[in-house]
Amino acid sequence: MENTTEAKQCSLCNEQYYGFGHNAYPFEGRCCDLCNENMVIKARLLISQSKNPQRIIDRIKASV
Repeated sequence: MENTTEAKQCSLCNEQYYGFGHNAYPFEGRCCDLCNENMVIKARLLISQSKNPQRIIDRIKASV
């Protein structure tokens, strides 16, 4: 089992977080709570509501 007391680095903002973090899809890696709330969830909602989800994913990955 993963050690949740070690500091890890968010793949989006590069800040440290503790615990398991969050799957950052459609971005790469794992992210902190703040990035999950402000970027990841919003991106996933855009993708789920889009008629062309691949276009949204491509634009997100190009912006990172």
